Amino acid sequence: MSILKKWQAQLHDHFLNKQLNLVKRNQQAISFDQASFIGILFDATEPTHRQFVKTYAENLQAKGKKVKLLAFLDEPQQQPNFTFKHFSRKELDWFLRPKSTEVDKFIQTPFDYLINLYQIQKRPLEYISTLSQAKLRVGTY
Repeated sequence: MSILKKWQAQLHDHFLNKQLNLVKRNQQAISFDQASFIGILFDATEPTHRQFVKTYAENLQAKGKKVKLLAFLDEPQQQPNFTFKHFSRKELDWFLRPKSTEVDKFIQTPFDYLINLYQIQKRPLEYISTLSQAKLRVGTY
């Protein structure tokens, strides 16, 4: 990792921690069966991963749960005709913070569960997950 990238990552972490101190969250333990509103945050760069998440979301909806998806596209897509909300690198500021109305709405949504379905560290996704108003977060740490 270059010195510039390291510095950028450190500044990202600094501003995230600063923002986190300003946010009040309603954390609450709730069983998955009782959860009615679930947010899923994922990296949609790979088509196979998009299909997996879409299938998982459909299974949750079949169980009567309301599901909202938000995806990050790390690489430009030719024709992004997705059925879910998404953002890309173009919508990040220099500190790798997502800047879009869709992201702001997702962060402010009071999910019962926020499921993080990304396997590789993605600072923009971590930013959203950290500041989310979800009662409970599930995913890798």
